[in-house]
Amino acid sequence: FYKIGNYSRYVLKLITNFFITILFSLVLYAGINAIIFTMDQLFVLNIDNDIYLDIFIIIAGLFSITHFLGYVPSIDEDITDDFYPPVLKILFIYIIIPLLSIYTVIIYAYFIRLILLKEFPINLLSHLVVWYGLISVIILFFVNRIKTKNIYTEKFYRYFPMVIMLPLAMLFVAIGSRIIDFGITPSRYFVVISGVWVLGNMLYIFFSKKFHSSVLVITAIVVLLVAAYGPQSAFNLSLNNQNNRFENLLEEYDMLLDGQIVSRDDLSEKQRIKINEFIQYFDRNHSFEKVDVLPSDFGFDQMTDVFGFEYQYYYQDMRKNVNYFYEVRTVIFDVTDYNYYVDMNINLEDTTSLDSDDVKVDYDPDESHLKMYKEGMEIASIDIPELMMDYNDRRDGLQPQSFEDASMDLTFDDVDIKIIISNMYYETMEEDSEEFEYGFIDFRMFIKWKE
Repeated sequence: FYKIGNYSRYVLKLITNFFITILFSLVLYAGINAIIFTMDQLFVLNIDNDIYLDIFIIIAGLFSITHFLGYVPSIDEDITDDFYPPVLKILFIYIIIPLLSIYTVIIYAYFIRLILLKEFPINLLSHLVVWYGLISVIILFFVNRIKTKNIYTEKFYRYFPMVIMLPLAMLFVAIGSRIIDFGITPSRYFVVISGVWVLGNMLYIFFSKKFHSSVLVITAIVVLLVAAYGPQSAFNLSLNNQNNRFENLLEEYDMLLDGQIVSRDDLSEKQRIKINEFIQYFDRNHSFEKVDVLPSDFGFDQMTDVFGFEYQYYYQDMRKNVNYFYEVRTVIFDVTDYNYYVDMNINLEDTTSLDSDDVKVDYDPDESHLKMYKEGMEIASIDIPELMMDYNDRRDGLQPQSFEDASMDLTFDDVDIKIIISNMYYETMEEDSEEFEYGFIDFRMFIKWKE
């Protein structure tokens, strides 16, 4: 196939014939079913319903396969440039390529956001980019022979392989961090090897002077063989990696002696969870027989004997979630004693700022403090996470029913502040932790200057 200059159109013809076969098969199946159903109902034949499954098997097994194989083009068949189904040409040029362009702009906008906010890519990014990359290679494979049909398609084909390099770099950074933290798994392996295949083919498309579309398919076959067989296959590599990580964890917990597991019943909840996660992983992806340190006949019923505690598939989420809500829109409130009214919505991870002629209110996520300024001078500083935890300690889970329940009074040297909380939420990783994983607070604030 390497010598076939029209290989992509050869594959396109195969795909076209495949969908034509499906269409013909569905029409034939529906028509025969309609005939059988009508005869059964009109003549009360009481035909066994299994006949509909029989018809499906006959059509799929005999007609569909015979029809498809009967239209497989000969290797020597000259598939000219004129062969290109108009519907697919419109699909590729006017729908898929513009969608890929928009998707690329979104990925670049997200990259700019990462730079501005100094964040790390989310875990989902690697999966989003790898499918985007695979689809892009397939599209470039098919539009190679029609890239000159309009100037946009030509520019897309020429420069897209370089434009996608940044998303691919983000993919490797995101999946690399997951591998460093949690090791290699089959799914992460496939993300990496797919990313490598996309990267290699994009470089080939960009730099090749004489493009051979069959190279993309040949390299895909090679990648699949590497991933499926041998010591570097997805399951072998992930098994060896997770075996080593599991042994290191047991050594850290003083549970491994001369290659044998030493049971402990005094482990903390966190330590038991980590061991259970490994057991769950090996059960889902490999087998206990392939785990070096486990007994050859190990099963879930032996967890207590081997590790010192029972196996639990699910552990209750140890995070603490706190939420209070009090929103009353039809109310009369006496504000004659106050100088200013402020309505704020604070996300603990974002900067928030409000200002008037002589009063300014700033929230800094780095310090987690809400600071108030009068004529440029700082007159109050409120630790927002501390305020939220104090309110939770006071309410102890009871939702507010009145302004008094939802309010907090704060006093400073030059100002008195009343805060009425409308909505408050935060979560911590542990029950007694004072470090927030996420949180926000909506409140009304009344400000009164002291004489």
